[in-house]
Amino acid sequence: MTHTPAYQDDPMPAPRVQDILDRIARVSVAICGDFCLDAYWMLHPRGGEVSAETGLRAQAVGRHYYSLGGAANVVANVAALRPSSIRAIGVIGDDIFGRELLRQLHGLGVDTAGMIVQHGRFDTVTYGKRYGEDGEEPRVDFGFFNERRGDTDAAIGIASDEIRRYGLNPEKRTRLIKAGAHLLLPDFSQAASLLALMRSDYD
Repeated sequence: MTHTPAYQDDPMPAPRVQDILDRIARVSVAICGDFCLDAYWMLHPRGGEVSAETGLRAQAVGRHYYSLGGAANVVANVAALRPSSIRAIGVIGDDIFGRELLRQLHGLGVDTAGMIVQHGRFDTVTYGKRYGEDGEEPRVDFGFFNERRGDTDAAIGIASDEIRRYGLNPEKRTRLIKAGAHLLLPDFSQAASLLALMRSDYD
């Protein structure tokens, strides 16, 4: 019969853990993915008023709160490790859920210049979770029939040259072209103005 020892050596010594955390503090992270929001609506057991139009009793939300989901949740987890900087890259809609998502990202100190807000035919993906007395009820989902536009999908590569401080880095340029980038910029600060110009053709 095998006995588990009362004490086991740590799989990773504390100094090593601290060294990793110190290194993370010097790392810049970019996260690209599907950003969404989890909405929690706690229904009040007394319900709402009876609708004069339909004669049906409405459901009343007693309290509600929202949390980051999908790639946004990954951002929140990375932010807890306190890297040097975090940049979020994704697409949201021009709606209240998208604005709440951005508000929470800003609260974490995240650079959201890479978050594209598509105006029209795109809702921020949101999972509306209703909770009644008997637990969770069927969800109300937003953004499942989105149509992303060409300017939204345009892949923009940032091939900055940190050594010369200007122009494109040749190695980055080659890697980004192989990865399928449609446009290459020497500086991320130019991305927002370029996207605004591209979107103007669709508005």
